[in-house]
Amino acid sequence: MRSQTDPIGASELMEINLDQIKKVYGNNVSLEILEKIQDNPDKEVEINSEEFESIYNIGVAFEELEKYEEAIACYVKLLQINPNHVDSIFNKGVSLANLEKNNESILCYDKLLKINSQDIRALSQKGLTLTKIGRQKEAVGCYDRVLKIQPNNIASLCNKGVALAKLEKHDKAIECYDQVLKLKANHTKTLSNMGVSLCTLGDVEEGIDYFYKALEITPNEPTILTNLSNAMSLISKKD
Repeated sequence: MRSQTDPIGASELMEINLDQIKKVYGNNVSLEILEKIQDNPDKEVEINSEEFESIYNIGVAFEELEKYEEAIACYVKLLQINPNHVDSIFNKGVSLANLEKNNESILCYDKLLKINSQDIRALSQKGLTLTKIGRQKEAVGCYDRVLKIQPNNIASLCNKGVALAKLEKHDKAIECYDQVLKLKANHTKTLSNMGVSLCTLGDVEEGIDYFYKALEITPNEPTILTNLSNAMSLISKKD
């Protein structure tokens, strides 16, 4: 069984995944292009612009197939040729995060931010990864940088609220959720998140109202139903 750190050779890629790649990327994938992805990561190869684009698209196809190690192998090869290819750096970071290699993923986003300190994709994804590993204050900092550039960025407002809630700063989280709902009143995740923060602060009945609003948009969504059930149990305890 291959460990996550083992290099992935072209022969293995071709044997296991060529048919799957073709389903996503198309039938014009050639073995010659895949052979450019070598076992030895230090080996220099010549890749023309068409092959470069093809290998990038194969990496994207691997990601869609949830073959993240194979995707990373493609991006690593491309970054040997062009170390500042921003899409390959970003996608490598996302694939690493999907493999729970979060610190390595953050290094990719940091590299992007050295290239462009206002890279909203990198800031947003870094914030999500930081939240996942419990570094909430740093995550909030990432979202604040996004919001300085795009004050109405709904995803960053919502995710900042989530990070603040994890820091038990529910009043501040509610302020973020309020901003989101002014921009998009039917934003389901924010409605549910608002309900959670309100319940945590003791405003259970108002929190329940938000869960019902969310369920009107996405009926039978498991997380919202669980949140509603927990809130109803709080009401029962009060009675």
